[in-house]
Amino acid sequence: MLSGTPFRTLKSSKTRHKPLQNPALTALSSGWLGLVPGCLRVVPERRAHLVGMNEPHPFPELPTRLERLLSVQQLSDYLGVPVKTLYEWRTQHMGPRAVKVGRALRYPESRIAAWLHEQS
Repeated sequence: MLSGTPFRTLKSSKTRHKPLQNPALTALSSGWLGLVPGCLRVVPERRAHLVGMNEPHPFPELPTRLERLLSVQQLSDYLGVPVKTLYEWRTQHMGPRAVKVGRALRYPESRIAAWLHEQS
């Protein structure tokens, strides 16, 4: 894999690149990986994935029945509007609020009912 000096300077007819001066990369290129001092390790001060773990659950009671989620096509058929209109409403914050499930948009029935109630 790595033989000789892996970080050689690249020579071109127009420019000449200088090697990197980062001490960690110098340590890796010289082959003394086991002797890298601990001060070069990157340790985050705050672990973002742990923030909020000790806070109470956002739902005081878990729902007994999960709400039905409509796809964009199903809502389009139900309202009688084109799919493109639903996407435009979403970008303009006009239509019912959607949630993302993976890469797909889904519309909870309660939000559709609330939005229809606002419109009348």
